[in-house]
Amino acid sequence: MSREIWLGPVLSGNRSRLIARCADLLDQGRPESFLYIAASRPLLDLVTESLIDGVRLNGHWGRINLHLFRGFVRQILSGAMELESGLPLPSRTAVDNDRQPLKRSLISQTINRLAVGGAVKAIGPLAHRGGLVDAVSDVIGEIIRAGRTPAEFEAIVESRSRDIHSDQPALTPRQIDFDREISLIYSAYVSALDRNNLTDADFDQLRALEILRGDINGKQITVPWLAKIRLLIIDGFFDFTPIQGEILRLLVPAIPDVIVTLNRDDHNPEIFRPFSQTIDQLCSMADFEIDVHQELPGFSPSLSRLRTSLFNPGAPSEHAPAEAPGQPEDPPHDSHGVTLFECGNRETEIRAIAKEIKRLMLAEDYKLSDIAVVVRQRAAYSDLIIRVFESESIPCSLEKRIGLHAIPSVRAMIKLFAILSDLAREEHTSLKMSAVADLIKTGYFRLSDDEMSVLRRRFDDEFGASLLTSQVEPATVKSAFDRAGLGGWDPDFIENVVAYVGGQLTVADWLRRARRLVLRYIEQSIGSNTDINIESDDPAADSEEGSVLQSETATRADSQAPAPGSSKRARVSREIQPPALAWVALLIERLSRVLASVEQQGRPEDLSKSVVKLLEELQLPELAGNLELAQHELDRSSVRVALDLRGLEGARRALGAAARSINASHDLTRTAPDIYATRLTSFLEEALRCVRGQILSAGAADPAGLKVLEATEVRGLRFRAVFIAGLIENGFPLRLSRDWIYPHEERERLKQYGLTLEDISPDTLLKEEHYFYQAACRATERLYLSRPLLLEDGAETVASYYIDETSQALGPEGLPREEVRKNYDGADHAASSTAAELSVALVRLQERHRHRANRTGLPPLRYVDAKINEAIDRGWLSRDAIRRIAIERERAGTKFGSFDGVIANPSLVSMMASQFGSEHVFSASQLSVYGRCPFKFFAERVLRLEARGEAALDLTALDAGSLLHEVLRRFLRIHRGELLASLDQTRLRSELQKTADEVFDEFEDRVPPLNAHVWRIDREIRKILLDQILLYELTIHEKTQANRVTPAFFELGFGMSGEERDPASKEEFLEYQRRTESPTETGAIETISIRGQIDRVDTAEDGTAIAYDYKLSKGATLDDMIKGRQLQLEIYLAALERVFLPGQTIAGAGFYTLRGGQSRRNQGVYRAVLNQYVGINSSARSNFSDSEWKTIRTRMEQRIWEFIDGMRSGRFQVEPTDPNFQTCTFCDFSAVCRFDKFRNSRKK
Repeated sequence: MSREIWLGPVLSGNRSRLIARCADLLDQGRPESFLYIAASRPLLDLVTESLIDGVRLNGHWGRINLHLFRGFVRQILSGAMELESGLPLPSRTAVDNDRQPLKRSLISQTINRLAVGGAVKAIGPLAHRGGLVDAVSDVIGEIIRAGRTPAEFEAIVESRSRDIHSDQPALTPRQIDFDREISLIYSAYVSALDRNNLTDADFDQLRALEILRGDINGKQITVPWLAKIRLLIIDGFFDFTPIQGEILRLLVPAIPDVIVTLNRDDHNPEIFRPFSQTIDQLCSMADFEIDVHQELPGFSPSLSRLRTSLFNPGAPSEHAPAEAPGQPEDPPHDSHGVTLFECGNRETEIRAIAKEIKRLMLAEDYKLSDIAVVVRQRAAYSDLIIRVFESESIPCSLEKRIGLHAIPSVRAMIKLFAILSDLAREEHTSLKMSAVADLIKTGYFRLSDDEMSVLRRRFDDEFGASLLTSQVEPATVKSAFDRAGLGGWDPDFIENVVAYVGGQLTVADWLRRARRLVLRYIEQSIGSNTDINIESDDPAADSEEGSVLQSETATRADSQAPAPGSSKRARVSREIQPPALAWVALLIERLSRVLASVEQQGRPEDLSKSVVKLLEELQLPELAGNLELAQHELDRSSVRVALDLRGLEGARRALGAAARSINASHDLTRTAPDIYATRLTSFLEEALRCVRGQILSAGAADPAGLKVLEATEVRGLRFRAVFIAGLIENGFPLRLSRDWIYPHEERERLKQYGLTLEDISPDTLLKEEHYFYQAACRATERLYLSRPLLLEDGAETVASYYIDETSQALGPEGLPREEVRKNYDGADHAASSTAAELSVALVRLQERHRHRANRTGLPPLRYVDAKINEAIDRGWLSRDAIRRIAIERERAGTKFGSFDGVIANPSLVSMMASQFGSEHVFSASQLSVYGRCPFKFFAERVLRLEARGEAALDLTALDAGSLLHEVLRRFLRIHRGELLASLDQTRLRSELQKTADEVFDEFEDRVPPLNAHVWRIDREIRKILLDQILLYELTIHEKTQANRVTPAFFELGFGMSGEERDPASKEEFLEYQRRTESPTETGAIETISIRGQIDRVDTAEDGTAIAYDYKLSKGATLDDMIKGRQLQLEIYLAALERVFLPGQTIAGAGFYTLRGGQSRRNQGVYRAVLNQYVGINSSARSNFSDSEWKTIRTRMEQRIWEFIDGMRSGRFQVEPTDPNFQTCTFCDFSAVCRFDKFRNSRKK
């Protein structure tokens, strides 16, 4: 009988002796006589491979007792039996595995039911917080790992309570209150496990401890296989948890021979000090002999210095061991054997590691088994390592895993659960349409074909006759319906209709508003004795004139209609037609009823069935699992379909687990009432908890691939090269753990009562140092350290102090550092490790030849071109990629080209010349849009692209301006030619308010408000603004009273007429002329026609006129007008001079700002000599001498011809002219133009 502790430095040969001893027992046919417990899975794999090496032993038929500690525990549980009956113990279902994550759900239900019964008052207010469940779960796990049963923990709590001697009620919960409630929850949780035959990994250890003690619930228990063990080997542990220590305390005395291997190095004892108590703990179990082995294999001198000096700066130099005979010299690549990579970010870091691994394998004959990548926590790097190594064609031992909640079909289901929860809550009885639209947009839900057939028949019955009259050809209707998705289910189209009516409304309000809009269209159709056309060929469809105020900051209105009171019928948006509104309203109404049909409370099993039925009714299994549908209609691959199906399977497991956890939590304590009817919200909350607890395998690990290990898993292993990644503060070392239930101070107090929870004190940093030491000293030839300089969010990192410690340990030469950045200029193309990387580097080299700067070390262009051609031939660079590169180079050139909006195709240029030829009628708005940005004009006026119409909660700028404009038109029309200053001010203000109410009422009737309260506030704000405008008007009339300047014309149209325009409007166009030179004709006169509408014209008694253009916020500057961004004033002045008031004096034109103070009209082009007619400050910059006035107008007229020539020649370049790029800020087409102000600054 012998019990030994073998101590040796890292990489000592102790393990080979252990394996040899076990192999001898296998040779003797005695596999049942030894038990080998390894500290980590990689170490267990190493021992297994060493035993069955194919040389001494090819295989073994039967069980070999090689286990991790938890595997050993499970072996005890499976082999235990009652001594009296000889029956095995009943098996239990684990609640903490990936397939049935019941643990947190069960604890959550336990807390909730105890809170309902008033048993947990300190924790109760936090009962519905997810963080509480996690914290309590972790604490209970720690108590179990401390080896304490519920009764023992309760005794500890009561002992603490007696020592505190405080029976006074506290205003806030005390620590002892939390202790009692944690004890109550722990006891209830364990009772639920026992009652339902459940278990978890921690509780298994507690049960194993009871089994080794020989008694469970008064029954004697034995473990027959354990009695045959003659040799116990415990290998690779740093320390033991309390419950592991208790198990070993019973196990070690019962086995004759025990060997425990631990690391210790007399040359560096300081680094092993945190685990010195492990030896004392073992020696308290039995009389152990200490056997010290100091022999080491030969390895790099620099790595030898690390072993003796790392975290041990006071180590004397003579402690460094002499180099072993035949020790390999440091590799030529690095004279130190240790290198630090300082990388730009984590991806660059992992890619640099991958490149070095491939170099070692190709240049220095390393094998994958000779190399390991070590990280402190695998979760921080696993996804990145898998992705980068896969792109670098390096197999690795990581399994690709994905959370169930991240699978697309399950994400869609989670959105559905959120909607059901909102419907079930009393305070959220009104469902938001935005949530329904999001649900539909996922593409995983729709109504069944039978439901759709019923709705189509209902649509025909309710709306067919009223929306579609005989005046519309059936074929036209049918094709239009097909394009709009009527009669079908189109998520994109439904989303557009939802936004059009008002996505922020509740479902009930949305349906009411949609029906009102449809009925309004029907009434207008009947009232005008016309049908509502599916499409319109109205030539004025794209005209901005009319009574709609133009504003750069305006967004699109949710209907393209004239101002209230107009005789013109409201024109429906091209995008959303009345039949579409009616059809989508039917879909939403039916969908909302289906969602509301789920049971709101009941037995968990019934709720689960009700939810599953809803998923089937909404076609989730069909849409997620139909491969043909997924590939052709939903654009999903077969891999995605398979993942979706696995997600649905996991979701069904989660529903079942939720039901089971709720049932398991009944009858917890006498203080918790038995409420058997479960609310749907509670059930869905637990189902979501179970969903988030499931992790699925998305790709198997390669056992023969590169080892990617956590720092705690490297014990017992050795590699020729080790890479340690993520050396930043709070990465490695880890951030100190925190616990609000039992902070460090309370844990220290609990030790006095015999409860040892996990250490979260600053002393854990010493253990972190040991983990780094273990990882660094596992390399025999090369050690690579790496750190990212930036995290994914761009935050700078702080280097781990381990880097400085390593540098100090290496001596005066320090730690060699290598900066690794992305190869932006292609200079390191020879170091490319993938075809894609090489191709990008070659393209960048080719690009550098196109520039004068940064040509140092640049390979010849002939060489680069040859390599690019080779990459094309090998299929690394596609022809499409080369084409895209050429396009980008053209766009980055010094001239606007065909990929910047300039049309190069002659036939298209001819088409533009014809479209904008002499027969075309231009408008001031068209020309100004071109002046602001030619590409915006092209997208809006040539391609006729439209932004999605979307209802706003408050008035859009376009609607607000339109309403104010219409109120002023009606009010001033009544007082045409009158001096307002001579009238009663009180009566005028009252009259204006009455007019405003009429206009607002008409608007409300035409466009039902999304929110009546907001609309009422908006009305009052607009009325206050109108009152301010009236007071300003009175001051104008006082200033110009001597000349009797009064409002004369409103909505004065030229080239257009109609009842909504001023009676003085004319159908005559404004014409501009110029002389042209052509090969066939000299001195020909070219004429263009312009139509428009002047918002307002004031005239004086002597006939002098001033034109105004209303603006909601501010008018254009002089630079805007000269550069052509605003041409309205020049066109309005010319219209007055040539069409309406020929021969009369014109004092100028200006912008009338509806929001402003006393400078509302200060922007414009006024004649200074006629300022008495305008009444603005004589020092205003908009006052010009007659010569300046004519010069400005001439330059504006030149802009008109420049723009027309640009349209005809197909020049629609991406060139916004606003120096502040305000045009881009409010542009609907910024997503497609790809404007870059730095690139454009080089263009001519």
